[in-house]
Amino acid sequence: KRKELGADINYLQKKIISSIDLKRKELLIGHSEKTMKIEAETLGFDLPKIGHLHPITQTIRMLNQIFIEMGYSIVDGPEIETDEYNFRRMNVPFDHPARDVQDT
Repeated sequence: KRKELGADINYLQKKIISSIDLKRKELLIGHSEKTMKIEAETLGFDLPKIGHLHPITQTIRMLNQIFIEMGYSIVDGPEIETDEYNFRRMNVPFDHPARDVQDT
C-alpha cells in the first residue's frame, strides 16, 4: 500500500513539474513576442520632461535638506494639537483660564 502511494505521488509530482515547465515556456515565448512588438512600436527617443515643481515646494525641499545637513530630522505630525494632549493629559483643570475658547 505504501509503495503504491509513493508511486502515485511520484507520478503526480512529475506531471505537475512538466505542466509548470510547459506553462513557463509558453509565458516566456509570449513575453518575448510582446517585447518585440513594443520595441517595434517605440520611437527611439525619450520625450522631454514637461513641467516643474512649484517654487514653494522647491523652497520647502531646500530648507528640509539644509536642516537635515545640520543634523535635524524631518517628521510629520498634526499641525493643531487637540484638547486631549494640550490640557487633559497634562492635568490642567477644566476651569483653568488657559482653556478658554479664545486661548485655544
